[in-house]
Amino acid sequence: MYLSEIGLEKAEKGLQHIFDIEDEKVRKNIKDRRTNAADKRKIKIELVYEPSSDRDFVTISYSIKSDLAQIQGGAIQVELLENGEERPAITENRIDGQVDYRDLTVYKDGVIQGEKSHED
Repeated sequence: MYLSEIGLEKAEKGLQHIFDIEDEKVRKNIKDRRTNAADKRKIKIELVYEPSSDRDFVTISYSIKSDLAQIQGGAIQVELLENGEERPAITENRIDGQVDYRDLTVYKDGVIQGEKSHED
């Protein structure tokens, strides 16, 4: 018996088809830049043979499971504003005393405080 023949009568549930699905998951996980490239991935195939009492037949149960690399998390700093709102904090590459553009006052004509209006 060939592995590709197991479950062949159920095309969408055959061993080869299920393996192809899990193999695709592993390949996508390897390409995912949010995972550690060095982590090993696995595909586990389990076959269970259950013979009939007269030993004339055997039921073969099969399953496939993939173990993928974990997607790496991260951290973000959130600024809590006095008005109760929050926004992602800009912390990298910031110079002491630098003004956050989100704190500038924008007037009705779209001009930011400190710039000259087009009407001047």
